[in-house]
Amino acid sequence: MDTSRPRKKMLLYTLIPVGLVALIIAYIQLFTFFNTGITPSPNNTSRFSQFIDISFNKDLKSVGFVKISPNSSILASYEINKSSVRLFINDIVEYETLSIELQQIESVDGYKLDSFQFDVVLTDDLTDGEQLERALEEQDETTELRSDPILEHIPHSTLSYKITPDMTRVRADGSSIVDVNVEVFLTAADMRGDRDAALSVYKKQVEEYFSLKSINTENYTITYTIVESSLY
Repeated sequence: MDTSRPRKKMLLYTLIPVGLVALIIAYIQLFTFFNTGITPSPNNTSRFSQFIDISFNKDLKSVGFVKISPNSSILASYEINKSSVRLFINDIVEYETLSIELQQIESVDGYKLDSFQFDVVLTDDLTDGEQLERALEEQDETTELRSDPILEHIPHSTLSYKITPDMTRVRADGSSIVDVNVEVFLTAADMRGDRDAALSVYKKQVEEYFSLKSINTENYTITYTIVESSLY
């Protein structure tokens, strides 16, 4: 009995979804323009933060206008750095939340967003970056660790995932090893639909973020944790 045909069909049925996911990801990256992350996390931004980074999937040409409520004087200035906008902010100790809006955003290749708006919840906690810096000072880390390029780009978070460094492992000489933890947030819609396809898309977004920052992920141990939303 020839068993090769069922195997070939099974292989074909496996490859088709993978190919479709790859095509969808390629289409999204080439023909859409969207936000890929906000740092610090808008759900937990320290009152002592001095800037907020807003990243997009394409290099930026210009941002027409930036508005921060409840007080426009909170914004000291802003600058564009490739695919991200950095907002330099003044003292925000007295506020509980901020509402931030970017208008007339244009990418280098001509894509436009009329507006991108989000809210920021302010807390008294130190940001992940500030906690990391304090940990580095307390641990008296080596120059090699302090200059590790990945630490310039994490922590980083979006609505779909959160990337944080982990330095609990140490070498024989006592110096810390930089590992990477990624929490992927699956929505109820993801859970009701093709869960694995959604997970693949979010993991691909993480890979593309590191690629945009010229980080070779093969140099790091990356651990993924899946956070599933309730179906109801």
